[in-house]
Amino acid sequence: MKTTFRILPFVAFFFILIAAPGQRAQTPTANPFASPAAKMQYAPDRDYDLLHVAVDLNVDHARYSFQGVVVNTISPLRDGLTTVTLNCGAKLLIQACEIAGKREPCTREGDSLKISTIARLSLFLAGTVFREKVTWS
Repeated sequence: MKTTFRILPFVAFFFILIAAPGQRAQTPTANPFASPAAKMQYAPDRDYDLLHVAVDLNVDHARYSFQGVVVNTISPLRDGLTTVTLNCGAKLLIQACEIAGKREPCTREGDSLKISTIARLSLFLAGTVFREKVTWS
């Protein structure tokens, strides 16, 4: 009888340990995709197909700086593309932008870089492949 009372607390403790995680795992959690916690997110509209990216990066460890050139090979998805919009960090200093080897004007809007070329619309027909180059530091 004394042995039973000595083992009984250990057996009870053992069952509590086994049962507790199972009960916690079965409690329902909040669904992060249910309204109103979820917010709608849409992919940005695409004006071109990005075919290839070539990056040439020069790092200057002594000055904690870097310079680079990125060449994107793109193909417009629609005729009449007049502006190429790229993601570009706000702290990058853009030195030059080129489209098909010709220097073009560019503007910054937050984390976006917009390269415009209204003069050569024939270049931007759907399916045409050309290269766009950005030099930055």
